[in-house]
Amino acid sequence: MSTIVVERNRGGSRDLARRYKVYVDNELVGRLWAGKHLEVDVTPGEHRVMLKIDWKGSNEVVVNLGSEDTAVLECLPGGTAASALGDLLSERPYIYLFLAETRIDERGPTMESS
Repeated sequence: MSTIVVERNRGGSRDLARRYKVYVDNELVGRLWAGKHLEVDVTPGEHRVMLKIDWKGSNEVVVNLGSEDTAVLECLPGGTAASALGDLLSERPYIYLFLAETRIDERGPTMESS
C-alpha cells in the first residue's frame, strides 16, 4: 500500500477555524484543520489530490506512487485574512497545494530463504 500525506501549515489567521476538504481521485477522504496532517492509504499508481473549502479550492497535484512509496503534500492559504473576499472572486487558487517530498521505498522485493 502507498500513502499520501497532506500537511496543513498553521501560519496566518485565514481559515484558521475552518477545515479543508481533502479529495483524492475526486473522492472526499477527510477534512484537515490548521496545523494538522492527514494520511491516506492508496493503491500504487497515479492519483490526483485537491483541497476545497466552500466553492473554492486548490490547484490539483498529481502523484505517481510505487508500492510502499509516500507522497507528502503541503497546503497553505492562497492569501491573507484581509484578502479573503477578493480571493473568493478571483480566478487564482484559494488554497495552494504542492508536493513537498516523495519517500521512495528502496528496500525492493524481499526473498525468503527456506
